[in-house]
Amino acid sequence: MRILLLNYEFPPLGGGAGRATYHLARGLAESGHEVHVVTSKWREHEPWQIEGVTIDAVETTRKGIHDCGLKGAAQYVLRARELLRRIIREKSFDVSHSFFSLPTGPLSLWLKNKIGVPYIVSLRGSDVPGYDPYAEQITHRLLLPLTRRIWQKAHRVVALSEGLKELAQKALPSCEMDVIYNGIDASLFRPLVPYEERPTPPLRILCVSRLLERKGIHVLLETFSRIVTPDLTLTIVGEGNYEQRLRQLAKALNLDASVSFAGYIPNEKLAQVYSEGHIFALPTEAESFGIVFAEAMACELPVIGTNIGGVPEVVREGQDGLLIPPADADALEAALLHLIEDEPLRTKMAHNARQRAETCFTWDAVVNGYEQLYFSAIS
Repeated sequence: MRILLLNYEFPPLGGGAGRATYHLARGLAESGHEVHVVTSKWREHEPWQIEGVTIDAVETTRKGIHDCGLKGAAQYVLRARELLRRIIREKSFDVSHSFFSLPTGPLSLWLKNKIGVPYIVSLRGSDVPGYDPYAEQITHRLLLPLTRRIWQKAHRVVALSEGLKELAQKALPSCEMDVIYNGIDASLFRPLVPYEERPTPPLRILCVSRLLERKGIHVLLETFSRIVTPDLTLTIVGEGNYEQRLRQLAKALNLDASVSFAGYIPNEKLAQVYSEGHIFALPTEAESFGIVFAEAMACELPVIGTNIGGVPEVVREGQDGLLIPPADADALEAALLHLIEDEPLRTKMAHNARQRAETCFTWDAVVNGYEQLYFSAIS
């Protein structure tokens, strides 16, 4: 089968959707399919290469590794379409697959209208109306007719979680949707230091995330300031457009000695960071799946997350970690103190988390799920 994968973000750019595209392309190629990826590149950040996969990347401007911006997204669509015009003169595809209904979906819709290629579209979160409580929704409102058309013309629409599916169907109740979770590489994300052997003090709280307002890291900082002691530290890993505000908040809360901002850390080095922590905490206010939760769990970390979106589908309350309401500093404080004070519970949750992550969130399952949809599209 000849498969075209479309995503404006691809490692090292972007987050979970880019890594999903990478692992899907690799898995499909290993299964004997002919795979072609059309993505973007920025500055010196060339896309990761995959043996047996053709990867074309168009030049775009971005605000950062994790922040494409409207201009960068528009550049990708326009330049990728011109690239596809040239590609389809020489080769054909059995199916195309767009990650994100916007901005990427219009490319698959264009190919279907032009040469009849059926397509799959994967919803990832930010492309679903109403997902981000802090984002300006006027763009989604203006483009809602296009979003609906992309979903209606797709062979299948796939949500990242049941929570995201429920939200998306509010925009188009008549649209049937499948759910395929993200996967993780459990051979990469593994406990490099067994949980019981991680030294204390200090007890290390870890947060890995794009630094966006909807991730709720400001709530984590405010809560941490209530309980900080010399034996407790917080490390925040990631970058994004909210970073300066978070740094200012940490300074205003007098957290310079106990909170560190580690910046962007490459994916292949994250396991070491996770393996140095004792508790993972991310009080996100919008999350379609939460791949960082699964990564942290795979590295034997008990986690604190929120009971929204796809997070409860990843984290089992009371078994792998604790779930709290979003934007609830009191609940977050109680959850942190509970785990800080109960080492046997932390250890039990750490082992439960690793077992769940390595058995439930595999890239093989993701590849098999999409492969079945591709076959159904061309049958």
